[in-house]
Amino acid sequence: MKTKRLNLTRLIIVVAGLAGLLAFQYYKSRPQYQLHVFNTRQGWGYTIVSHGDSLIYQPTIPGEAGRNGFARAEDARQVGQLVIQKMENGHFPPTLTQADLTQLGVTAR
Repeated sequence: MKTKRLNLTRLIIVVAGLAGLLAFQYYKSRPQYQLHVFNTRQGWGYTIVSHGDSLIYQPTIPGEAGRNGFARAEDARQVGQLVIQKMENGHFPPTLTQADLTQLGVTAR
């Protein structure tokens, strides 16, 4: 009887460990950051989300005076991808320079 109980306990521990490992692998396989591009009255903007939480909401061109959005959705996408790349490299908050925007060819609406 004691042996059966011990085997059952071991089985439960192994199954729980495997379930935990599978959950960890699923969580780890999801991209840490997701980029969503959206249209506004002022142009285009982007949001960066991490595991369901909105980290960055950027409806305007960062570092530009005024409330101008990006001229094209692709501009917002490129800048958002650069911001994600900076965050993945440990820069938080990520900062963009005018040179970054110029290199990407970003223009205001």
